[in-house]
Formats: sequence, C-alpha cells, structure tokens
Amino acid sequence: MFDKLLLTGGALLALGVCTSCATTTTEEKPEPREQAVQEVRKTGKEIYYQATKTQDAKKRAELLKEAFDALQKEADRNNLESALYLAYMYDLGQGVKQDGISAAKYYRIAADGGLKKGKIALARFWLRNEMFLDDAVKQIESIPGYGDDPDCLLVLGTIRYAQYKYTEGFQDLFKAYKSAGRNFMIRDNVRKVVHSAFLDFYKNRNYDAALAELDKEAKLNPKHPAIPYYRGLVAMKKEQRKEAEAYFNEALKLDPTDPFFYRERAFLNAMNGKKEEALDDIKVAVAVSGNAVEFVRGRIELYYLLKDMDGLIQYASRLLKQDENDVFARVSRAGAYMIQRNYDKAYLDYKKLSETSATTDIPDVQEGLAIVSSHIGKLDDAEKAYEKLLKKNASPVTQINLAELYIVRGKYEKALKLLDSDTLLRSADKFMKCISSYLAASALLATGKDAGEYMKVFNELLPQFRKGTEDIDWDTALFEKWLKTAKLPQGAAEKIADMTRRAGETFQLK
Repeated sequence: MFDKLLLTGGALLALGVCTSCATTTTEEKPEPREQAVQEVRKTGKEIYYQATKTQDAKKRAELLKEAFDALQKEADRNNLESALYLAYMYDLGQGVKQDGISAAKYYRIAADGGLKKGKIALARFWLRNEMFLDDAVKQIESIPGYGDDPDCLLVLGTIRYAQYKYTEGFQDLFKAYKSAGRNFMIRDNVRKVVHSAFLDFYKNRNYDAALAELDKEAKLNPKHPAIPYYRGLVAMKKEQRKEAEAYFNEALKLDPTDPFFYRERAFLNAMNGKKEEALDDIKVAVAVSGNAVEFVRGRIELYYLLKDMDGLIQYASRLLKQDENDVFARVSRAGAYMIQRNYDKAYLDYKKLSETSATTDIPDVQEGLAIVSSHIGKLDDAEKAYEKLLKKNASPVTQINLAELYIVRGKYEKALKLLDSDTLLRSADKFMKCISSYLAASALLATGKDAGEYMKVFNELLPQFRKGTEDIDWDTALFEKWLKTAKLPQGAAEKIADMTRRAGETFQLK
C-alpha cells in the first residue's frame, strides 16, 4: 500500500461561486390575504441555507429540491434574489441537474434587474468560463461606486489579468486590498489572485516581470504595505529567504496590524527552522485577526511545516472540542495520526468524515479511510473506500492499491482486470509497470496459472531502482500477512514471498 499524509484545507476561491453569501433585494409586497401564510412560510433562500447545513445526505437532497421549487416560484414573481440563488443551484448542480445555460439565464435576470450581487456573479460566471470578458468588465463598471468597492475591484482586477492587462489588474487589486480594511477574506482573495499572477500568468515563471509590475505600483503608492509583502512572496518562491524576511519586516513596519504579514513570516521562520519565532508570529496573526478561521488553520499548517505532529494533534483536538464539525481540523489530525502510524485513531477521524455528507465525496477522505482501514484489518471498509475513490479518481496509485487489496481478499480475477484496465501492465512508467507486474504475477500464481511473463518483467525492472528509494513509499505488510494465511498452490507462496521481500527491500517504508 502507498501511504501518504492527507492534509486538506479549505479556503474559498477568489472566483468561486458564492453559495453562502447573503444578498438583498426589494421583496414583493404580499397581498393581504397571503400575509398570514407568508409569515410562517420559509423562503426558498431559507430552505436552501437549511439544506447546506444538513449533514444527512437524503434530507439534504429533499431540502434542495424543496428550495429549488420555492425559488422558481419566487423568481417567476420577479424576485431578483431568488433568481440569483436559482443561478447558483444550476451552476453547482444542487437540487437540479447542472446546467450552465440555465445558470447564465438566471444570473442575467438578477444582473439586468440591478442586483449588485447578480452583476458580480454574472461577471464571475463569464470569467470562469473564459467568455464575454469585455461584457464582464461592463457589468462591474455599471455598479454604482464600484471604484471603492473591494468586492467589485477584486473581480475587476482578476478579469484584467485574464485579459493580460497586468498593470491595470494590479492597480485594481491593490485598491481592493486597501479598501477591504479588516475584511480579511477579501484581502486573502486579493493575495491569492496576485500570487497566482506571479506563478501562472507570467510565462516560464518570470518573477522579474512580476516584480516590475510591483515597481510600477510602488511609484503610485510608495508606502503601500502590500508592496513589500508581495515582494516577499516572490522572494520566497525564488528561494531568497533572507530577502523575503527583510520584505516581511518592512511590511510589518508599515502596517503592524495585518495578520497576513505575520502568517507569511511565520511560515518563513518555520522553513528556516526557527520554531519559537514561527509560533510567536502565528499566535500574533491569530490574535490580530480576531481568531479568523484562515489564521487559526494557518497554525495547523505551521505545525505541519515544523514536522511537529504532536503539536498539530493537540491544537486540532482543541479546535474539535470547540466544533466537532471542523473538517479542516479533523482531516489534519487524521493525517498527523497517519504519519505517527497511529492508524486506529486515524481510522476514527476518517470514518467520521466519510459518514458526513459534506465530506464523504472528498477523494482525500476516501483515500485516507482506505489506507488506515487496510492497516488495522478493516478490509471491508478499505475495499468500499477504494472502489468509491476509483469512481472519482482512477489514478494508477489507487488502482494498484485496490488491486493489492483484491489479491489479499482472494479476488484474483478482479485484481487482474483492474491491473489491465488502464494499461498499467504496459505503462511507460517503470515503477508502475514493475509493481503491476509483481501484483499480476502474484494473482496468477495464487490461482495456479503461469506467471512467467510478469515475473520476468518484474525481475528485469526491479534492479533499476536503488534500495530505499526515497520518493516511493511501499508497504508490503498486508501482503506478507496474506501469504501466511492464504491457501496457495504448491510453490506459489515461495515465489510470491521472494518477490514481496525484494519489493519491500527496494521500496522500503520510511
């Protein structure tokens, strides 16, 4: 089995569809005879929010259908806010089949009606789909006061980047950063967009071009604290850690109340092995942010960077006492338990996550559950998790791990079919081909069939890998346990055991 740390985090994408933001519009005045009914009747938006907070998958589906029906009726009565939520549901495929055309229709209705969030949502929709970018700009510019509105400026700046108008984009985003004040979510989203520009928009990671844009902005706003901050981020990507530290220190002199500056310096200190300084900085970041979730989570990320799994587990456990539904904390703790080989505790966390409707379909959750279940002998859970994962992520690693599990459970034909389902046995990747051949040979030998062809491939490829290969983590414990208890044809066990021993020695568990 391949084992790996499964730490996933959560942060809203700067351009993601908003599914939880409140919107306002003028409600249609009810007729007198409807007044008493409407006082107790929930709106489509209220039902929608109830659905998003429901953990039970069946109940959630029922509420989403109810919300859709209610929103449809309200939208037909020209309720712009309801039209916007209908667009969200079509866009995300919630309670209804995902339909981009219908989503665009209702985004347009909300936008044309003058709803600010409708205009922003329509612009984002066009941006995500890389179309009508000039019209997306016009939508934002039609919003009164857009030039001082951080939400509008964030979207506008991102559109500029998509149009390769980097200088204009920088100016819009810096204005968004400044006007956001202590709205850390917007400031974080601005940071993500600018950072993405440094990494993605410039060809061949041309950081000098990014710095040139910052220099242009510095001439307009020489005392803007975000300028040395972003320069520090670039320096970190260029592995210029001393320069990065100087830039973060400069940013903090200009604004000692910005938690992002403390957080990035904390990560830098962690990379430099300065544990106490890193922890001090992240504590300040959490405090000055008012315990904002992204900085609380940043402390977990910091413990991981410091390789302090005990600290991570202790802090994540504290968060879970406050909120047992904190997905980030639970996933992080489960990953830390895996690193410590505490599979029983990791299993409890992954099991709970897999039974929660909001997280059950997250690939890392299913993979984590599969791995730890295999280690503690809960093979039914492992098999179900791998099969569920395979439907969403048919990666070679998933296929190999499931094939191994099938063999251990005596399902040899299913293993062989899986190994050959995506040409693993003919893969150009030598490691994948080597391990697939080993597993195929084992399955054939277990059924008394000739496995000479695959044993030959395995024996030819294995010597090409040095023992203790650092980037390959392969644990043969489950296979070895199977060999001790399986009823195999004469001579098969010895041949499989020899291959297993040599594979385990070469791809040894670290």
